[in-house]
Amino acid sequence: MQTQYPISRRAFLRGMATVAGGSVLLAACAVPAAPVATEGATASSAPSAGKEEITLEAWTDLTGDPEMWAQVWAELKEATGVTMNVTTTPFSDVETKVLTSVAGGQPPNLTMGHPMMTSTFGYKKLLVDFNPYIEKEQYDLSGFFPGAVKALSYGGKTYGLPWSYNFLLYYYNKHVIEAAGLEDPYEVWKAGNWNLDTFIKYGDEIAQGEGDSQVFSITEPPHTARVQLSFLRGFGGEIWSEDLKQVVINSPESLQGWDFLADHIRKDWSPAAAGRDQNYQTTMTPLFNNGRIALYLNIRSFSSTFDLNLIDPGMVPYPVWPVGKSITRSVGEGMVALEGTEHVDAIWECNKFWSTRGHQILLENLGSNPSGPAGLDSDVWVKALQPWEKNDVYKFAAETGIPDNLPPGFNEQDKICQAFYDEIALGKRSAQEAMTDAQMKMQEVLDEYA
Repeated sequence: MQTQYPISRRAFLRGMATVAGGSVLLAACAVPAAPVATEGATASSAPSAGKEEITLEAWTDLTGDPEMWAQVWAELKEATGVTMNVTTTPFSDVETKVLTSVAGGQPPNLTMGHPMMTSTFGYKKLLVDFNPYIEKEQYDLSGFFPGAVKALSYGGKTYGLPWSYNFLLYYYNKHVIEAAGLEDPYEVWKAGNWNLDTFIKYGDEIAQGEGDSQVFSITEPPHTARVQLSFLRGFGGEIWSEDLKQVVINSPESLQGWDFLADHIRKDWSPAAAGRDQNYQTTMTPLFNNGRIALYLNIRSFSSTFDLNLIDPGMVPYPVWPVGKSITRSVGEGMVALEGTEHVDAIWECNKFWSTRGHQILLENLGSNPSGPAGLDSDVWVKALQPWEKNDVYKFAAETGIPDNLPPGFNEQDKICQAFYDEIALGKRSAQEAMTDAQMKMQEVLDEYA
């Protein structure tokens, strides 16, 4: 699917009138040169006469309301003169498609910036390094959460600025919790009792029934090592060494984490097919909205799909893990420029726009969490929260968030990892047996990038 932007001037102004009660206005000032996206960041005036207008080709997977993105691209056009021609590319296909296009000599200008592929593209020297721009302008990155910039960096090079930053949390349906006779998880957390034992209790006591009436307690985390990693860390494990040279997926601590993850399936907490060999969002969300899932691991960007006519939602952080603290996955996203593009200057200006005003639009439309600590107390963010959202939970997730640390060749290693993890979850082999084999095969892939 390919979408041409910008929208017409009339459509743009009509869309603007619907955002934040019509309170978002164009201001005749420059896009801020520092990450202040949640406080006072506005679009610049229309490009001056004679300024070159540029169209950038981008392949990416965008999360959230399409109208929200239409507004981002429209305001980007107003501010910079850049038209975005976005080809929506499934998340799992981005890396393969980009590598194929590079080999064929016809890559796009921009593609998705995410830790699962940034390291591979960076290792292969396919991306434009914006450190020279950052240094020349003394552009201040200190206002971002470290993980927000890390997601778009590799080997000391910075390939872009984030337009979104998300913390994974458990969103829950209060109706299902109450029907099981259990206390609201948010209140349990506030009382200091949201730990692994309590989490397991909720998992065991809510799951019931079978067939089309089966109620599931807690969704198995998405079927990928980039999400599973934070759970292994909760038991003191890792998947890769800190220097990303060794696969340590079968350490004693990691094996505890794999067994815990597999228990979501072995104990019938989570559907055995939905979210695993089927798409996580499109299968889990209907079950959640229909009262058949209690606690749903997700990010704010997907909360727009919750049916508030059917559910009474709440939110709670990850529990306190055996390591004695809560560890949350946090991740930034943006777009990165591919080497060979003729429009590096324009892409840098786009980066500054979408990490400030563009990011603000996402905050206002359930598309992101703040990308820096100051944003969590900003008026823009607080006013954007829905009545059921809890800012203290978001702040806690920000404090406990640890960014991904993913190596080159991640996608190939992830496929190996998931094939062996399935053997554990489906009761075919022990964690030690499966992950010992996985470690050897993943290490072979990693060694190719040494």
